[in-house]
Amino acid sequence: MSRNDLPTIKKRIFEEDLIEKILDELGCEHVRRVGGGRWECGLPLQFGSGNKRAIQVYESDTLPSKIRNRGINGDIFAVIGYVLYQVVTFDELKDVLHQVKYWVCN
Repeated sequence: MSRNDLPTIKKRIFEEDLIEKILDELGCEHVRRVGGGRWECGLPLQFGSGNKRAIQVYESDTLPSKIRNRGINGDIFAVIGYVLYQVVTFDELKDVLHQVKYWVCN
C-alpha cells in the first residue's frame, strides 16, 4: 500500500457507507448521522471528553474530518491516527500511516 491508495480507500469508505462502522470500531461514543451529510460522535471513553460532537466526518469521497476539541483537521485517516496512536500533526500521521491504512482495510 502506498500513499496513492488513500483516495481510493476514502472513496470506498464513502461509497460503501462505512463511516459509521469505522467510528463504532474505534470505540467512539454517540455515533450519529446529522443533517448536512455529516457524522458526529464523541471520542472513545479513554480520552475523557464529554463532547458528543467532538469528531465530525463529512460525507464525500474525500472524507474531510476534524476533532473539534483537539485541533485535529484533515480526513478520516487523521481521526483514526489520533484515536489509535494519539498523533496530532501530519508529520506524526505519516509515521503511522501504514498501520492506519492496515487497520481500515482489515
